[in-house]
Amino acid sequence: MTVAHASDYGALGPLFVAIFSIMFPDEDVTLNEGGTAVFVLPREANEPDVSLGLTSTMERLDPDDLARTRQIILQKIESTSTVFKDGFRAVKGENSVSTADRDIAFPIIMSRKTFEINETHSGGRSESGESSLVGWRLFDGVVAMVTFDRGSVFHHLLAKDLPLLGLNRDEARILAMRNLKKLYARQKYRFDYNERVHEVGGMNGLASSLLLIDEFWAKQRSKLGGDLVIHLVNRESLVFFAKSDRDLLARVILLLVSGQASNLVDCLFEFDGKMKLFSVEGQPKVH
Repeated sequence: MTVAHASDYGALGPLFVAIFSIMFPDEDVTLNEGGTAVFVLPREANEPDVSLGLTSTMERLDPDDLARTRQIILQKIESTSTVFKDGFRAVKGENSVSTADRDIAFPIIMSRKTFEINETHSGGRSESGESSLVGWRLFDGVVAMVTFDRGSVFHHLLAKDLPLLGLNRDEARILAMRNLKKLYARQKYRFDYNERVHEVGGMNGLASSLLLIDEFWAKQRSKLGGDLVIHLVNRESLVFFAKSDRDLLARVILLLVSGQASNLVDCLFEFDGKMKLFSVEGQPKVH
């Protein structure tokens, strides 16, 4: 990763083209004339192309922080490739979903904005307002969505595939949560509670989804002797610490506000016996 990738479409665009060409060897990958969007063009006739605009990504990149730039680009590639793959499966009529996939359905957490982008790429909403995806609101601006863990990639559960699973939306949500709790039960987490910050990974790349497991947070709150603040770094990891550690809390907020720390969703969370958006007493919620 170079400074040019964080400041010049002439470098960023070809980087995405090269990566998507490897990921989609059966499709043609190209840039628009200005280099601000990537198009993945199916070689088979009568199939629509899919595209990725680079403007919003470029706005987030920092030539002075190449490590963060690299992380933002990797996250963009990961999220976009999943949408592209689901889109190609849909237009090609590939029904790869079956009742056997019930065991690999899990909830992932994302911002409302990210959910809406994925929703648009997956078919949008029906005339009655039903989403093409299976998700539910957790908090203002925060959504959980049902996906399939296929090992190297997560695929969104499309609403049109629910009959293939023999489920409705509510049943799919309950199933995904049941699978998540089973996955959590197999984890062996040990923390040094003398440390100020505790990092959590594991969960087959779904550590951020631990936000949905109150049992885990009740145990950590008991061990630390007070309320917790939780930061979802990305899908694969999160950190938590005691809310009473005001100095650490102030530093974390500063890093997030200044854009020096990654954040899966634009907010922090707190657990006081119940999960909720974090807020400083007397101040608006941090998001």
